[in-house]
Amino acid sequence: MAGLVDYYDSLTFNGSFDKAQAVLKKRDNYAHQREYRFALDRGNEVEEAFTLPVGSLRDIAIGCRTSEVNDLIRGYLHQMKAQGVFWGLGSNGTESVLKPCACP
Repeated sequence: MAGLVDYYDSLTFNGSFDKAQAVLKKRDNYAHQREYRFALDRGNEVEEAFTLPVGSLRDIAIGCRTSEVNDLIRGYLHQMKAQGVFWGLGSNGTESVLKPCACP
């Protein structure tokens, strides 16, 4: 599972999330982090370190200045959303909506 984290108001929310939804939920006092998460269910009850081998990223990575990272990531996430590459759950369990943007 992968998607943008959905931030909820911990002062007004008093419910619960099912296991699948909980992976992409976080209290809104962390909303400034604007996370994208990957979650893997390895079917293993024992918690242990896991290394995900991804190989070379040269064909999908770009070089940029540190000051540009957030804007570039935001732009690419919006592009991917518009292309239907991934989805996230909104606070009521429905698909969240991202506004498409013109990205570099």
